[in-house]
Amino acid sequence: MHERHAQMPMARWMLEFDEREVERDFVAYDDRAGADQAVFALWIGVFFTAFYSVIDVLVIPDDVGPAFALRYGVVIPVFIVAAALRRASFVERRFQLFSVLLLSVTLISLGTGFAATTDATSEYIRASCTVTLLGGIGLLRLRMHAAVAASALYAAICLGLPGFSGGTEGVANHVAPAIGLT
Repeated sequence: MHERHAQMPMARWMLEFDEREVERDFVAYDDRAGADQAVFALWIGVFFTAFYSVIDVLVIPDDVGPAFALRYGVVIPVFIVAAALRRASFVERRFQLFSVLLLSVTLISLGTGFAATTDATSEYIRASCTVTLLGGIGLLRLRMHAAVAASALYAAICLGLPGFSGGTEGVANHVAPAIGLT
């Protein structure tokens, strides 16, 4: 499959093959490969989510309860359910959509959820969301459309974090890192 498509012409910005049949074959192949690799990606997500809970104890010791509730009550169970569903036909057919939904739940939990329930700094929350976004894009094999959707959600969450004053300091502290990464 890879050798056959290596020299095919592609649309310039969205990285799609010009021929519909070739694009359809590639999407089916890539989604199957993504679903095959999803278990590894999700276990990496579980590991890092648990690891960050240790960092939570050091950074936000007074708000560890809500942080643990989000990490162990929402994010890790979502990863485990996603791993169990990876072979479901609707996941294999729509793996990119499934991956964006998974990243959305995770980013909203680790971004908006943390901001609403803890006293964590915006920088700490943004760092957690950044690791999640980059890991998700790379490990879940997101294609351009899905990566753009996940990045837009990341930017929206980061721009909505507490402490955004709108002045020069707000732009430097929130807008530049959020938009710069996307």
